[in-house]
Amino acid sequence: MLIASLNPGKARELSRLALHWGLSPVAASEVSLEAPEESGTSFLENAELKARAAASHCEMPALADDSGLIIEAQPRIAGVHTARWAQALGGYDAAFARLLGAEATEAQCAIYVCALCYALPDGEVWLGEGRVTGCVVYPARCAGPGVWPYFVPAGADRSLAELDEAELERAHPRWRAGAALRDPRRPF
Repeated sequence: MLIASLNPGKARELSRLALHWGLSPVAASEVSLEAPEESGTSFLENAELKARAAASHCEMPALADDSGLIIEAQPRIAGVHTARWAQALGGYDAAFARLLGAEATEAQCAIYVCALCYALPDGEVWLGEGRVTGCVVYPARCAGPGVWPYFVPAGADRSLAELDEAELERAHPRWRAGAALRDPRRPF
């Protein structure tokens, strides 16, 4: 199964899902995959665009994800454009500093969303979405990819970046999306 992500952190997590399902992951770098434009208006649409493009281009099953934060008090920022929002502001640290202020004392409620799409070359797809409520914090808590150092799941006192592998599998929306997708070797 092709891992349709050029983001090393996401590719690692998607590969872990593939191995969990008993599938052999193939990295996008092994097949010269180019990322399509993410023109969807939802996480599911963007994941599907990426998976369909990869499966068609490589003529093999492909797994793609799209993820980001919905910040409840400010729904017009981040969302399906979380990475672009952060990049436009100089990176995640600068974006969260601007959002929460350099001396942040209160976190903002947020939902971390991850959508997965498993696509076959014939066009058949399976979709799954996972959501985790929590809050965004600043400054970063530990080092880690993307929003992980800034997102604390509800009921936790540590950011995703501070969790060990087993805790991360229980708390990260990507694993919940994988459970919603079910085993991609079996039709629904």
